[in-house]
Amino acid sequence: MSSSRITREQIVKLLATARSGSFEDVRDRAIMWMFIETDAEPPDITNLTENDIDLARGEVRLTDEHGTTRGFTLETEAARALADYVEARRRRPNADAGFWIDNSGAMDSAAVVGAARERGALAGLGDLLHPKHH
Repeated sequence: MSSSRITREQIVKLLATARSGSFEDVRDRAIMWMFIETDAEPPDITNLTENDIDLARGEVRLTDEHGTTRGFTLETEAARALADYVEARRRRPNADAGFWIDNSGAMDSAAVVGAARERGALAGLGDLLHPKHH
């Protein structure tokens, strides 16, 4: 998802698909916000660790495959979504499997992208991921 290609109305529709408070909704809301706020490549988002996050400042650092690190200050709602996910993740039995997890363990880039694309489809918005993410 590219924040330059997604409207506020689309963001609202997209996030409305993840309102239940279930672990999957909390996780997917954080994933969607990461794509919206950073416009980063899926591997950069997938490789996020808790050490890359400063929840008090609402900041994240993403490192690309070349080792280049970029910092982002998240909007309040995005920072809250990430904080909610960090808290929910800590209560999961497989929390040590990786940062982004599902019931079977760590999520790879394909699973992270799949979660975002599924939410786009549920919102009736199609595939909102930036073309570079295909």
